[in-house]
Amino acid sequence: TKFSPGSYSLKVHVMGQDISTLTIEPQQSIVLSQNISVFDQSNRPVAATVSMNGQTATIAFAQTVKPGTTLRVELKNVRNPY
Repeated sequence: TKFSPGSYSLKVHVMGQDISTLTIEPQQSIVLSQNISVFDQSNRPVAATVSMNGQTATIAFAQTVKPGTTLRVELKNVRNPY
């Protein structure tokens, strides 16, 4: 199977309580890269570090994200066989 790298955008609306991390665990056939960026609802970059554990990406935010915030998570260089 030939994998073509692509980009994906996820919209995450924070509800209920502050969050300090966000974990993304893709389906088995999808391969994430560490090339992940996060933006707030005003399209400003959100300071965060990304760590990978196998195929699971964990985004740790420099400051907690408050409820009512909408984040856009940009995943780049994702390999997806479909």
